[in-house]
Amino acid sequence: MDRWVDKVALVTGASSGIGRAIVEELVRKGMRVVAMARRIDKIKAYAEELKHHPGKLHPLQCDLTKKDQVMHAMQWIEKNMGNIDVLVNNAGVDTHTSFLNGTMEDWEKTFDVNILGLVAITTEFLMMKKKQGLMDRGHIFNINDFRCFTRHNTMENRMSAPYMASKWAMRGITDMLRTELKELESKIKVTNICPGMVHTEMTMKAIKEHGCAALEPCDVADSIIVALCTRDTVLIRDMIVCPSRDLY
Repeated sequence: MDRWVDKVALVTGASSGIGRAIVEELVRKGMRVVAMARRIDKIKAYAEELKHHPGKLHPLQCDLTKKDQVMHAMQWIEKNMGNIDVLVNNAGVDTHTSFLNGTMEDWEKTFDVNILGLVAITTEFLMMKKKQGLMDRGHIFNINDFRCFTRHNTMENRMSAPYMASKWAMRGITDMLRTELKELESKIKVTNICPGMVHTEMTMKAIKEHGCAALEPCDVADSIIVALCTRDTVLIRDMIVCPSRDLY
């Protein structure tokens, strides 16, 4: 991780859970981390715990469903941080609804954050890179879901139709982004991180009700570190991370 020391990372959905764990680990590794979320008070609360680590945390409030907020946030980053070396698209919501018990509002809310928010922040990131002539370096991580790579139905009763549809869409977007960057001869890497069930605010109820094995948020953060430590000539395209005693 030495080459990433003092480099800039942007992590969305950073107020709790997986996002917080990723922020904490990157700060420990010496990176300057912009922690982005709607609930900035939660980021400021845990920022105190990271003051004595090598890196530095910069809380930044932003609602990814608001295009003007995304643009202003990226302008702030460019002015105050210079550029972004690592982008972690972690923000996500799950309405826990199906086709029959959900509404169009559930679908709109889910896709506004999970897909359109991801596209908005990623596009701004790439535009900044292109403007600065830095298309030869960088890493994009999309935090997805392991169920995009399996048709196993043991967790079927906990699936949310809008959420899972958005995660399949994310997989497609990730592949298309890699293709476009390859055509541009860019060296920016794109990695799809696909964890199984993780102990977070979003999954707490399901884990308790079904007694399933679950990862800790730090396990997902560790997968980011693994991918960042690869040589420039190596790309981890997709990483499925699951509890060791569960065969998904």
